[in-house]
Amino acid sequence: MRRGFLMTQVRGGIRPLVEWVGRHPLIVLLLSLGLTAGAILLIPRLTIKSDLADLLPPSKPSVQRLQEIENRLGTQSDMILAISSPSFEQNVAFGTALAERIRLTLRDRVGMVQFHRDRTYFEDHALMYVSVPDLTKLRDRVRERIQTEVRRSMAESVGGGDLADDEDDGSAPPLDEFDQRDQEAAAAARAAQPAGEDAPATLGGDSDQAELDRLAARFEEYDIDEYLRTPDGTMVIIKVRPFFPPTKLEQARELEQAIRRLIAELQPTRFHPELKVELKGDYAEKQAEIGGIQSDIFSSALVCLLALMLVIGLLFRSARAVPLVLVPTVMAILWTLGVTEVTIGHLNIVSSFIFAILVGMGIDYAIHGMARYDEERRRGHDAREALTVALRQTGLSNVTAATTTIVVFSTLLLADFRGFSEFGLIAAIGIALSILCVFVVFPSLVFLFERVRPGRQRPPRHATPEAAARSARLGAWQPPTWLAASIVVVSLAGAVFAIVRTPDIGFEYSFSKLSAKVRQATPAVAPPAVTSAAAAPTAEVPAAPAPATSATAPTTPPGVAPAGSGSAPARRGAAVGHKEEEKHRYLEAVGQDSDVAPAVVLTETLEETRLVHDTFLAIIDLPPEDIEHPERWPALLQPIRTRYPDPVEWMRYAKSRIYPDVISLWKYVPGDQEQKLALIGETRRLIERKINLFQGKEREQLDRLLRFLRTGPVKAEEFPEWVLEQFRDRQGQLGRFVLFRAKGSKTSFETTSRLKQTFWDLQFGDQTFPVAAAYFVLPEAVETIQHDGKVTISLGLVAVLVLLLVQFRRLDHALLVLVPPLFGACSVLGFLYLAGIKLNFFNVVIFPLLIGLGVDNGIHLLHRLGHREGDGFLYILRHTGGAMFLTTLTTNIGFAGLFGANHFGLQTLGMAAVAGMTGCLLASLLTLPSLILLGERFAAWRRQRAA
Repeated sequence: MRRGFLMTQVRGGIRPLVEWVGRHPLIVLLLSLGLTAGAILLIPRLTIKSDLADLLPPSKPSVQRLQEIENRLGTQSDMILAISSPSFEQNVAFGTALAERIRLTLRDRVGMVQFHRDRTYFEDHALMYVSVPDLTKLRDRVRERIQTEVRRSMAESVGGGDLADDEDDGSAPPLDEFDQRDQEAAAAARAAQPAGEDAPATLGGDSDQAELDRLAARFEEYDIDEYLRTPDGTMVIIKVRPFFPPTKLEQARELEQAIRRLIAELQPTRFHPELKVELKGDYAEKQAEIGGIQSDIFSSALVCLLALMLVIGLLFRSARAVPLVLVPTVMAILWTLGVTEVTIGHLNIVSSFIFAILVGMGIDYAIHGMARYDEERRRGHDAREALTVALRQTGLSNVTAATTTIVVFSTLLLADFRGFSEFGLIAAIGIALSILCVFVVFPSLVFLFERVRPGRQRPPRHATPEAAARSARLGAWQPPTWLAASIVVVSLAGAVFAIVRTPDIGFEYSFSKLSAKVRQATPAVAPPAVTSAAAAPTAEVPAAPAPATSATAPTTPPGVAPAGSGSAPARRGAAVGHKEEEKHRYLEAVGQDSDVAPAVVLTETLEETRLVHDTFLAIIDLPPEDIEHPERWPALLQPIRTRYPDPVEWMRYAKSRIYPDVISLWKYVPGDQEQKLALIGETRRLIERKINLFQGKEREQLDRLLRFLRTGPVKAEEFPEWVLEQFRDRQGQLGRFVLFRAKGSKTSFETTSRLKQTFWDLQFGDQTFPVAAAYFVLPEAVETIQHDGKVTISLGLVAVLVLLLVQFRRLDHALLVLVPPLFGACSVLGFLYLAGIKLNFFNVVIFPLLIGLGVDNGIHLLHRLGHREGDGFLYILRHTGGAMFLTTLTTNIGFAGLFGANHFGLQTLGMAAVAGMTGCLLASLLTLPSLILLGERFAAWRRQRAA
């Protein structure tokens, strides 16, 4: 009774609304255009957040850890400028000029610019980076050589023989690595000596290479090279660290443009005709990914609108029908985006494609209104009366269907996963505004068109008596029971197949795989000789510098060998594709073996940092055979035995996962400094006391050696700025973190869950150190999606069921209306399995969508079957089914616009949506009528038996 009263009141308000709009259509349209203009001004301010962490609430522990890193260390990403040409010298010259310009002109936006890395401090302290056994060997050899020279000098002074020649007693110890390299170098020197000329006796036994040259090579194990570069020098790297993270897209875009202008001003081809600069790293990747998504959304929306214009024009056979249907729909979507900017302020990777979805969904209401208006005009009504009837009948049906959809979307607001909750809010607003535009904007356009060019009233076509009789016979046809039962059995078999195969579908957790086509397809936009390439993310800074070897390498100071000779990773084979080869060269240049971002261990003091760093190294160096015997572990690892429930298992897994490139300030601080300084001092004193005994080349070499022997302790605070700035946090404190990398796929839920469980809190010494990593977010995201998916879909079904019970007042009717969306969901699962496509963060949203969209057809059909008044199933399906087909077609057109997207995640969403909506349509046209027919005949059979 109350429901009928409300419907009567709503129906009564339609005519006054139409009358008012009819008197002021231009005012209504101008106001609508003003709102649209305001929305268009707001839309460019909408950003797209694409990080997985952005989809989780701030209360999640992994998100809180990442925020702690941000607060402590600032951004951990670099804008990488890869300079490449065949000439290393010209690459360095251009890089030097560009780095200096960036420092001078962009200091308000950039905190660090790293290019040339001064090695003077480390060269002056080179012997401190040599091992204690090697320094001991050096001291002993110096002592032996001085003793030999003293004996020789004494022998010459008394006229004796050469006492320097000791007899070989045959008891020489076996050669170690150091001795072996000495002999090889001496043999090479003797081979190069001109015939007949005696090689002078030197400290190391060769004429061109002193002991220091070989000892200094040990220093190169620290990978301290002057430039980040490839071994052949054809690519050098500038690291630019902005004050803001890559997610600040507008700031990153402005900085990128500023850097491009500086590059263009320097004219790269002046340095070398083939010189080019590529932007790589997190910033370039983020720009490419977001730009690709934006391009995909725009192109898909354009294709969708063009297709809808064609369909609408053919359907209504009227040019004016196109703007009458599309203008209200597009206005509603633009208003929705404007409201989104004001309320949320951004889109996420799931809600970013809302435009295409709302085009497909929102246009249905305008089409229903236009179809009914056109029908009433054919019956001879004027525009005012036709609009009143159309909005009273179809308009109210639209409101009922839209209310159901809005309720389903509103249940998504309860989800913790922002990909669902924000999408639900935006979609609900969009559907509400679409209905509003049908009641306000659509009538104003109709009245304005009628004023400018009145439409002709077209009377309905009259069929011949024979055609009418044939149509009546077809309309009265009822399908046989066996056909209806067969349809139900086939439908159930298909649904069971899809459900059984669901575990085989899997879930794609990798955003890089979902957006891979974006990075491959995004064209370069750059000044002449400058290209833009989005590569894999750079390692979190500070990263270990790369070693380098090249024939064109710069000359090193006397006594210091070229950096990192022979230690660069080997180039991949010719079969590797160009993209992979370029990625390999880039990683090689920045000193990485992979593009996996490291985990960050937060400490409070330098002493804690050293504890963590040394413990990691002890784990890496632990012999595999000692893992099962904790009593053999070094003292540094003994606390692990008492602090972990299963220390052996923890140690076994940790050792198998940690890469050896552990990075902290202590990476550059050598150990055993007191013992080394004692050996260096003793060696220095030996030489200083007897240096006058030597002349010529030996004297020169000893002078060089003395320069390095006059060293002091290595102190972190004395490091060059390019080192310190990598380890200084926002509070100005130094070295309060350790970086380490873990092996294993970071897109695997099982792997990241185990890594998080193992390394979440490190129990080293008597302290606990928190660890943060971007991949720690994945397990929480998956768990959140699994929980939210169950909750939101269940709540959505319950909410729709309650609405259907209110509308139909019968449980069986309410359950029948749910048949199309349930079969539609099974269609999605079956399609994904057969197509070999996994569920992902994009296409998973189709399931709650199907609940809201799929029930519309069931509501219309069940309502029509309940008022058949002698009409047969075929007649009803021909008329009501035609409208259902049209609305499904327009919705599918909206989603099909995503087929051409470069973003694979968006592609799979479009495919899944089309499969689901098609499944809903087939279930509405075949399965649902068959179930109703079987139910009616079963009820009739029971009545006959009862009688």
